Amino acid sequence: MLTPLQDSVRLLDILNYFVDCVHEEKPTPLIELMWKDIVGPTLSEYMEDEAIEIRLREAFEGSELKNQIQGWDIKRMNDGSVKLILRDLLGEINRIEREYKNQ
Repeated sequence: MLTPLQDSVRLLDILNYFVDCVHEEKPTPLIELMWKDIVGPTLSEYMEDEAIEIRLREAFEGSELKNQIQGWDIKRMNDGSVKLILRDLLGEINRIEREYKNQ
C-alpha cells in the first residue's frame, strides 16, 4: 500500500499516526481511508482484513492501550539509571531509513 509513497512516508510518520489514533481513541480519517485500501482481492482476504480492522478499532477505543503508552518510555534499570525507549526507537528508525536511502 505504501510502496508509491516510500519517499514521503517515513517510519516516524507511521508511529505518529498510531499515537494519534491512541490519543483520539479512534482511527483518524486518514487511517480509516488507508484501512479501506488494504482489502485483499478474495473474499477470505477481505474477511481477514476486516477482522484485523475490528481488533485495531477495539484496541483504540479502549483505555488500556492509552494507559500502557503513557508509561512505556522509561525503563528503570537495577543500578538506578533509566533507559529512554522512545529515544532509542527514534535512533533506530533514523538508522533504518538511512540504510534504506543508501540502497
